[in-house]
Amino acid sequence: MESKLKEEAVSQYSSAFSDKMQSQAFQQKEKLNGQDILGLTPLKQINLFVIKELFFHWKSEVEQLKSPYFNYQAEEVKSALASFMDVVSQNILINKHHLRPLLEKATKDTLYLVLAPYDYFYLLLTHANKQSWTVSELEEILKYVRINRTLLERLLDKCRHETLHIISTERITELFNQVFEQVQEPPEDTEPYIQQLSQEVPLQTETLFSNTTTSYSSPQVNEPYITQEEPPKEEKKEEGPRTLNDYLNKSDRSTLADMHQQRKIESLSSHISVNQKFMFVRELFNNDPEAFRQILEEIDSQNTYAEAVGLIRRDFAPQYQWKMDSEEVMEFMELLSKRF
Repeated sequence: MESKLKEEAVSQYSSAFSDKMQSQAFQQKEKLNGQDILGLTPLKQINLFVIKELFFHWKSEVEQLKSPYFNYQAEEVKSALASFMDVVSQNILINKHHLRPLLEKATKDTLYLVLAPYDYFYLLLTHANKQSWTVSELEEILKYVRINRTLLERLLDKCRHETLHIISTERITELFNQVFEQVQEPPEDTEPYIQQLSQEVPLQTETLFSNTTTSYSSPQVNEPYITQEEPPKEEKKEEGPRTLNDYLNKSDRSTLADMHQQRKIESLSSHISVNQKFMFVRELFNNDPEAFRQILEEIDSQNTYAEAVGLIRRDFAPQYQWKMDSEEVMEFMELLSKRF
């Protein structure tokens, strides 16, 4: 199955983690300053996201300043407000009640950034209240991102070459999907960050993922949502996890052929979603996106399902030490079954 984070599970963990961090932070203090927040949790990214939320709250308040008597859009006024913000940022003072929602949101955002970076940036860029972006706004966000920065850095490079100063959200997401298809660097290893979180509140990452299959595509392409057909009710029986050998079994292959007879795909690479790409590169191909791309091309060049599976079993599975009963292998094999 494809790894898609469950919002409810992420929220539950973020709440528990925030409760503990907040309880520790306010044991001997009634309010926290900026330095306290930068050391609030063992994961620096969470602390920076709390600061980011404070900064953007401030920007929102300033943008709402209107007066029939004063021109807040004058350059000297803007400059003065920016200087004021520099002073204010050195004098943060926040109590437990006001910190709690910021900390919980920062924790949720960090979990998405670590475990599903494409999702994090995509949701950020397509925020319902945001109709357009500027390069300076994206640069401001990048200041607070320490994990999986490459996607945003590459997006910024593309945006700097755009002719318009203000870029529509639709155009931004189009550029972002182009970046994702072109980026060669693998996502960062999740384990160090999970360990840091687990030292405070135990975290098993599998509890954060759902069992649904989804795919993201650029705004111009609408791909069908495909689910695996359920077996007839009269055949109910308990079965263990499927393995690669199950897919090689003739009767299983026949069943899959019946299921997907009308849904053949022309190539694996064009039907692997962005989330799947991250997952396969990380879990099946040792964080090597170039090897992943070349292997897909080699598999696509095979003439039959049997040839493709033989290639996988003979070359790639041993080379990358696949666990044949893992969910990632099963999902990869399901995609392969739709190819031939």
